[in-house]
Order: sequence, then C-alpha cells, then structure tokens
Amino acid sequence: MCKNKKRILIIAAGLVLLFSAMYFSVKTADASASKIDIYVGYYGGPYYLKKSYSVNDMYSLPTHRRVYSFIDAAPRPCLDCAIGVDMEDLISDAQIDMNSIETFYFYTSDSGDTYYTSFPKSELIDTVRYYYPELYRHFDKLQGGTEGAEEGAVTIPAMLAISDDFIKMEAGDTFVENYDNQTSENRFRLLFGQTDTVTRNATRAAKYVGRINIMLGGYPTITATNSYLDMKVGSKKSISLTIDAADILLEKKIKENITWTSSDESVATVDRNGIVTVTGEGETVITAKYKDQSVEVIINGEKGTAAGSGMGEGSGSGGISEVSLGDGDGIKVKVSGGSGQAWRVYEMDEKAEELPEIKKNNDLIPVIVIIIILLVLGIAGRTMKFYREVRG
Repeated sequence: MCKNKKRILIIAAGLVLLFSAMYFSVKTADASASKIDIYVGYYGGPYYLKKSYSVNDMYSLPTHRRVYSFIDAAPRPCLDCAIGVDMEDLISDAQIDMNSIETFYFYTSDSGDTYYTSFPKSELIDTVRYYYPELYRHFDKLQGGTEGAEEGAVTIPAMLAISDDFIKMEAGDTFVENYDNQTSENRFRLLFGQTDTVTRNATRAAKYVGRINIMLGGYPTITATNSYLDMKVGSKKSISLTIDAADILLEKKIKENITWTSSDESVATVDRNGIVTVTGEGETVITAKYKDQSVEVIINGEKGTAAGSGMGEGSGSGGISEVSLGDGDGIKVKVSGGSGQAWRVYEMDEKAEELPEIKKNNDLIPVIVIIIILLVLGIAGRTMKFYREVRG
C-alpha cells in the first residue's frame, strides 16, 4: 500500500511538471506578436488606431541588420543580432509627425491592458545611443564596463526587431556577428542603444510588442470662425469650427465627438452638427465642447463677449487660455494665435499622472501555483505516513 502511495505522488508530481512545461512552451509560442497596432492621442486619451502592420508589412519597410548591446539585471553583458525596422521609419510611414510626439508607450502580449514600458521621445529618439562591441570583453559585475569597454562604439537608432538572436555573454565567451540563427519567438522586440557601459537596461528591451500608444505633446485647439452671429427668428445657420491637432486622424475624431449646447433653447437650439435654429427673441450662447476644451458663439447678443477659441475660458485667438490638467487648478499658458498647438506644461500640475507602468511580467504566477501544488502533495504524503504509523 505504501509503495502505491509513493507511486501516486511521483506520478502526480510528474504530471505537474509536464503540464507546467507545456504551459510555458505554449505561452512562448503564442507570445510573439503577429502584428503591431499604432495608436495616437493626447494626454489622458482617448487613443485612436492610426495604422496596423503585419509581419509582411514590416518587411516591406526598410529593414536593417544591427547588433545591440545591453546589460541585464545579473548584471551581465548581452548582445543581440537583430533584423528590424527603425522606429523613425515606422512612425514616418504611419504619417505621424515625429516632432509632435512626447511619449511612446509599449504594450506587450504578456503585459495585459497596461503598458510594459515607456520612453519619452527625447530619450528614445533624440538621445544619442551606442552599441559597445568591446563591452563584453571589458566587464566587471561590480563596476560594469571597465577600461576599454567604450572602444569602437557605434551610434545606433531605436529599432523594432522582426527577428533576433539575444545572447547572454559570460566571461571568456567570444562573439561573431551572425544573422543565421534568427528567431521570431520574441517578435516584435524593442531595441535601443546604450548611453553608458554601466546602466542595467535589458529589461526595458520589451519583447512581444503588439501595440504602441503614441502620446502627442500639447493639446488640440478649437476655433470658431465667428464669435458672434446676428440671426432672425426662424433662420438657420451652421457654426463653422476649425480644429487644429498634430494629427489629421485626431482632427477628424475630435470633430466627431464635439458636443453642442445652447444656454437658452427658447432663443435658439443647436443640433449635433452645429446647425443653429433661432426659435425666439433674446440672446443665447452656443457652446461647442470637446473634453476640457470649449468655444462659445453668441447668438443675437453683444459682440465681443464670447470666447472665440482656445481652451476653457479662452479669449479669442492668441492671448491667454486656461488649461486644466487632471484634477488640478487651471494653468495660464499662451496659445499659438488660433493655429498650431501649444505645448502642455506638465510639471505645473502635481495631480497630472501618467498611466501606471508594469515593471515586471507575470510569469512567476504559474511557478508559484506549481510550488504550492507540490507542497500540498508533500504534506499529504507525510500526513498519510504519520496516520499509518499511529495506527501501527
């Protein structure tokens, strides 16, 4: 009987290990992204799908073969021979103005609904970064790169790898640049150069990237062609708005989501397309609003008293407008004369928060479950043994 129980425990443990191996193999196979979706929006969203790229679409863009160097958490130097598309080429093909971008948010297939890592454009694109071919030969676990580590440094841009060969180097290893051992299991992997030979940055080289949210700096502006309209009772007129955003898709989406209201519908009503119908004598204010922004047009009132453009309680084109960030107080900033976007002043509002960041993947969860199962099986076995000894 005792031998049978031991066999059962051994078989159960074997099944647990088998299922865990199958789980991780399936997870690895399914994790690689089959496409990349690029979304664009302003601070706080919403973000709209700008363009989607399949693997074949990515190969149709200019591709490059490069080596990238990293330092992992061990710490240990790592080298990656990769084939991919430069971020600047991808953004250009998606017809997004690079100069209008503030932050990139990278979502991976194993990071859930929250982005895995983010980079300001100034850090990912504008900062000069390097591949250090001598780093792995001149590396100390306590100091990082030692004398000679920066020799032969090559400037490299940020890239999304379609395939790569990520190698963790150990003392005494030799490296030869080779692209014959490529794998797509990590597709698409974010690659970027180093700024020094000390910083541990490998964990930010996100793999399985399937979505990029691009946050544009500043905010869109809404301008009414006229801040005052003199209309007869029974007449109709369409209020013309100019929407100025850093991306044509956002201009279209903002226009679709503007809400129209009248301060006195007994005087005039307005429909969802901005068409005003005067229904009676008197004065009213028609307001077009998108999120925190609004523009007002006076109907049959005193000229020059309505806000013709800008955000919040703006005062026509140019001048000063009130900008509301998060739940904080308004901040006065200059707007750009009714055209173009003003850059958002983030640091002046303590309550303006970015999206939460996932620092680590959730791969430890199944490991913990497996350990618990093994512990339960072990405790059950010892309990049965004790019970048999008590019974004699």
